[in-house]
Amino acid sequence: MSTGVQRARGALDLAVFGPAESPVEYVSDMVKLRTAVLPVIATLTGCVGSTDPSRVELSGCWAEVDSIPGSALSLELTESGTTVSGSGTFFIEAGPHGTLAASGERSGARFTLQLSYDIGLVRRVDATIRSAEEFEAMITDVPWQVVSGPVQFRRCALE
Repeated sequence: MSTGVQRARGALDLAVFGPAESPVEYVSDMVKLRTAVLPVIATLTGCVGSTDPSRVELSGCWAEVDSIPGSALSLELTESGTTVSGSGTFFIEAGPHGTLAASGERSGARFTLQLSYDIGLVRRVDATIRSAEEFEAMITDVPWQVVSGPVQFRRCALE
């Protein structure tokens, strides 16, 4: 450690802890500070992200995992209270591609969406959030009641 950094660190320690009578008192002061600060940090961090699926924020980009080659479905969702809405894009293997609108409701770790495709197709999504990065869904083609799933979705990778 350079002498300048040592001096700056020493000045900060003196400002925060006051002069220590001995190295033992200095260490004791550091332990007291950590004991007081760590629970506060842990509490604040718990508010930012949750591992409890019922508290995971759905807002953001989600993409279907392991879809049929040439097919893809991605959703950009927002949440307001129990309402979930958004838009997305789709590619159907050897078929059309386009955009869609999504709207639905959430209750705890479960949510439903109605996907209205720009080609006239309507699908119902019944999903369960598994983690902050993944949800699993059963997708039903509304007119024919054909169910596909379970289908995995993950948060889109940041570019």
